[in-house]
Amino acid sequence: METLKTIECDGDKAYERIRAAHARNEFLVILGDEEELERVKETMELNEDTAEEILEHAKEVEISEWFEEREAEDYPRDAWPDEVPGNDSLTACTDILTGEPKKVFLATIPVAHAWEIPAYLKFGGWNDCPAAEEHVAIMRYWHEKYGATIVSLTGDVIECTVERPPQTRDEALALAKEMYAYCYDIVDQGVETIENLAASLLKSRLWFFWWD
Repeated sequence: METLKTIECDGDKAYERIRAAHARNEFLVILGDEEELERVKETMELNEDTAEEILEHAKEVEISEWFEEREAEDYPRDAWPDEVPGNDSLTACTDILTGEPKKVFLATIPVAHAWEIPAYLKFGGWNDCPAAEEHVAIMRYWHEKYGATIVSLTGDVIECTVERPPQTRDEALALAKEMYAYCYDIVDQGVETIENLAASLLKSRLWFFWWD
């Protein structure tokens, strides 16, 4: 089984360390606090596939078909919002009650691309969370299209930085529908409408996904 070598870090310093690692062509990822780290390890133990096998399975995922099969019959819709705050902080690094930075664990993942991280950590395959190979395929697609890069992966959350966010409402709405297929909780239990999500995508260089 893949093993994790972790380091502890102050939450407000974590992203700086990730950027420094990327400059060395290394992929450092935030795994959350001690409780989240244990959840990540438990998930890795449950999936018997190796990272290499998951990456091979990911090659079989047809992205357009995957999104089409999960297209909602009735999206939660409303008018385009007058104002939506952009997302500018990593939730994995912040205490949910106080809003202050917390101690987190980071690990260097021995992969060639950031979109391969879910394969190494064997993330997904429970409840409505996509399987690890589906995360890999989708993250590769979004990396190629938007420059999305995984920077945190905890027990139930993935967060990405984004180099090339959508530039128009139509593009943002199309992406929001893809995200709803991938992780409907960010709308149904979060921003409430596709338009709210799309508007936030125009303003933010951070993406957040959470599965219950």
